[in-house]
Amino acid sequence: MIELIVATDLGFGIGNDNKLLTHLRDDLKFFKETTKGKTMIMGRKTFESLPGKLPGRTHVVISRDANFMKDDDEVFTFTSLESALESYPTSIIIGGGEIYKKALNIDCVDTIYLTLILNNFIADTQFPEIPENFLLKSSVSISKDEKNKENFIINTFQKF
Repeated sequence: MIELIVATDLGFGIGNDNKLLTHLRDDLKFFKETTKGKTMIMGRKTFESLPGKLPGRTHVVISRDANFMKDDDEVFTFTSLESALESYPTSIIIGGGEIYKKALNIDCVDTIYLTLILNNFIADTQFPEIPENFLLKSSVSISKDEKNKENFIINTFQKF
């Protein structure tokens, strides 16, 4: 089973200058809970944007450079999403834009966790349209407070 997790603004922007659009404590907590103990697949830029290796998760990085992180026995590098999925058929895709687009185009994703931030931001990276064969299964609304700078909704979509 392949899952995908993403946070977008109302225009489906996901990032700007290789950074998140905003800091939402409860969404980051949801990300941590959802990815804990799983294999995370990501592009090189997404990996480099992390504060470091996230504990309790396997890190799989897609890079054109087959030698990227070759000396790190905790990070596994593949030159294509397809080859990573062959080795890790149960995983969660965490970004970035090109990896999301590729995963949805090859129709390998079963579940999408999409946090919709109820605002628009300047974004240089977009999330593709959710395919029509996904159905909204649940939504949880979170109101803006001192720890969450924006109102947002955590949506779960399931392929049918």
